[in-house]
Amino acid sequence: MLFSEIPGREQTKLKLIQNIQGGRISHALMFAGPEGSGNLAFAWAFAQYMFCKNPSAEDSCNECPSCIKINKLSHPDLHWVFPVANTEDIKKAKSDDYLMPWRTLLSEEHFLTFNKWVEYLDLENKLFQISTDESAEVIRKLTLKSYEGGKRLVIIWLPEKMNAFSSNRLLKIVEEPPEGVVFILVSEALDTILPTILSRVQLIKIKSPDTSEIATYLQKYYHSDTQISLDAAILSEGNIAKAVQSIQENELNPFFESFITWMRLSYGPNIPELLDWIDTTAKTVREQQKNFLLYSIEAVRKCLLLNFKINSLVAVSYKERENPFMKRFPERIHGGNCEKIISYLSEAIYHIERNGNSKVILLDTSLKISEQLKMPVR
Repeated sequence: MLFSEIPGREQTKLKLIQNIQGGRISHALMFAGPEGSGNLAFAWAFAQYMFCKNPSAEDSCNECPSCIKINKLSHPDLHWVFPVANTEDIKKAKSDDYLMPWRTLLSEEHFLTFNKWVEYLDLENKLFQISTDESAEVIRKLTLKSYEGGKRLVIIWLPEKMNAFSSNRLLKIVEEPPEGVVFILVSEALDTILPTILSRVQLIKIKSPDTSEIATYLQKYYHSDTQISLDAAILSEGNIAKAVQSIQENELNPFFESFITWMRLSYGPNIPELLDWIDTTAKTVREQQKNFLLYSIEAVRKCLLLNFKINSLVAVSYKERENPFMKRFPERIHGGNCEKIISYLSEAIYHIERNGNSKVILLDTSLKISEQLKMPVR
């Protein structure tokens, strides 16, 4: 992974490179940033530069034996730790038990998200964590000598998934690691990390890339159309993983058309067509129903801001902006009904999650929303 393969954040890249060049590498670093910021990619690129035999002032060479091994996620002195789950076949799961799928997926998804990892392993109902057994395994590995006689690096992805016992067990070795060992913790929820761990790491904040940086990245690596790249970047709101997924699936927002259909039919309400829509929607899996309702909450919030002419706070694609229905519909969302509509949608999510009858829930929610959409502006 090259630094140049990560969109934007040039100052952060430069600072990291200069620290490595100057030998100012802390024994423990925390790369903290929101989901889709690319903080895991930064850790990967940092590892490649640190092990590179012929680095330049801007990046690793990407050609030496060390770079090739890091690229393939197979360097013997780079140890990966990430959340895993126990199964019937794996009773005390550790990262090494899932190393092959990890290498496969991360090679394909440079901006990997936790949900994507869980989905890939198809273990949605299992508890994913970094266990005490994992901590013991890390400690065991670090008692051994370096395979190649140089530094060793441990990258812990999502340390917020460590349980209390695991955190406390790793705390001592993070504070005083063996000579030549560097830890990088890659977090998306800094506020959940134990203060005792935070006090022992050098914090590197990874900001989300801006819209233009994501759009340029999509055009360069996915050869996407300029407008499509820009729309994907806008809708991602700084989440590279989300933008890439939009391009890969050729769908900027899979719920947009369904949302405007629902609102149009509810406003009437057009009962026969509404029942047909409900019947179709209720046949989708519950997770998709939940995600659609979450999207609807965000769409209602955007409509309120558009109605108030606060366009600068609204991430809207060209398709959404030019849709005839969406040019008029925001007028129906105002201070008198927005909160109620969002509460109805939230209630629907609550009941869907608890295996309620989807048809009954969607019909009830539709009729309540219909009543609110007809309320005059107050």
